[in-house]
Amino acid sequence: MLVNNAGVMPISALDDLRVEDWEDMIDVNIKGVLYGIAAALPVFRTQGFGHFVNIASIAGHKTGPTMSVYSGTKFAVRAISEMIAKMVEVVGVDEGLYRNVWPPAIETLIKQIQERAWTLRSAAPS
Repeated sequence: MLVNNAGVMPISALDDLRVEDWEDMIDVNIKGVLYGIAAALPVFRTQGFGHFVNIASIAGHKTGPTMSVYSGTKFAVRAISEMIAKMVEVVGVDEGLYRNVWPPAIETLIKQIQERAWTLRSAAPS
């Protein structure tokens, strides 16, 4: 079993153009999942069974005003996971190859900061 549970979530509005943050999120949130799959899939093929558990986020279904890139990376995890499910017969691994886990938004410091940042941004003069 491989559990993909990595993620970074710098928060900012898209027009803040924090390109380095975008790159970090893509590197960790998308490439981390892909690298995990690349490491585990050959082992799963050899042994004839295996299981991926991809921990994403509710942000893979719904985005917020300061979460566009983060949500995009979690949508990508969803797409990758759906493809793994379709690959079961192709790779010769038994059923039950993957599970997606979509944790709900919970009251955390990150969530509070994000909401505060959006409130301040919305109240700022244009």
